[in-house]
Amino acid sequence: MSMFGEYAACYDLIYSDKDYAGEVDFATQLIEGGDEGPLELLELGCGTGGHAILLSQQGHRVLGVDRSYKMLEQARQRLTQQSPAIAANVDLIQGDITTVDIGLKFDAALAFFHVISYITDDKTLAATFANVRRQLKPGGRFLFDYWYGPAVVALKPESRIRIFEDQSRVVERTVVPTWLQEHHCVRIDIQLKIRDKSGGAIRQFDECHMMRYFEVDELRNLLDAAGFVMRRSSA
Repeated sequence: MSMFGEYAACYDLIYSDKDYAGEVDFATQLIEGGDEGPLELLELGCGTGGHAILLSQQGHRVLGVDRSYKMLEQARQRLTQQSPAIAANVDLIQGDITTVDIGLKFDAALAFFHVISYITDDKTLAATFANVRRQLKPGGRFLFDYWYGPAVVALKPESRIRIFEDQSRVVERTVVPTWLQEHHCVRIDIQLKIRDKSGGAIRQFDECHMMRYFEVDELRNLLDAAGFVMRRSSA
């Protein structure tokens, strides 16, 4: 079961209430740092392009990287709905953020929506941080969010079922987590049932997402080893 395969077609419906604008505003306040003019931004795990489009609307230029071809297909479709000027400021490539070499230097790198938590072992995470560092200009900033360990432990993963609906389909998503405490990970088994409204056909598919939660000191040590200095961390 691959991640973000068939799921990609439902992704924007499932996360239609996500506050992309608020996240982008918060991020740009941190990364602009008083700089004038547009920034060259590297977005890791760009998904369907929700953040990239908003960053472009603010005048920044974004290069988005994602492993999932199907997620990038959705992003390219969304770009066709934007003005030519906005679409021209977003480039998309398929690649693994651990190893991809863009060949450019960026003012900042961004990883929204827990992309870093999908990297579950220290060796791969260290390689990812080092790869990001190589592609930043001197003084470049790296901003990402992640699953915060104390919150995961306090709230405890739980199963959930939610229904999402638009004009053409009804999507039922069942999420069943398995807490792997010894590895600081949660295995998330996702089942999607999609009913077509016009003909009543039902499709079903499953995905498994493995995600890691972190303590701040874990990340600080890995970032230090890659040449970063952690300036801020907030829950």
